Amino acid sequence: MESRPKEFPILFSAGSSNLEEQCVDLLREHFNSAILSQIGYIQLFGSADVSGNLSKNRRLVKERVQIVERYLVSLGIGKDKIQKIFLEPGYGSNPEMRKRLRSVQIQYK
Repeated sequence: MESRPKEFPILFSAGSSNLEEQCVDLLREHFNSAILSQIGYIQLFGSADVSGNLSKNRRLVKERVQIVERYLVSLGIGKDKIQKIFLEPGYGSNPEMRKRLRSVQIQYK
């Protein structure tokens, strides 16, 4: 039986592409040494909310994905297993939705 892809978000503060400590802990938890050898692929979906400057938000999308990618590579995951997807900034109708848009969604199998 084929396993289903696993998925989780890495959230960022507004206007930031800094990887906070709780996000590092979450990455370590998901990508421990037992799992690393079994990973077939990882997809990184970067997003941002549209509040503020659109070009800055597009840049943040790329920076956020790249910082997560660098961290995953530092754990021993090959770049050839990582696919990066940069989404256009989206509209969040409330503060919670905007917070969820400021993220890199990680999917892996």
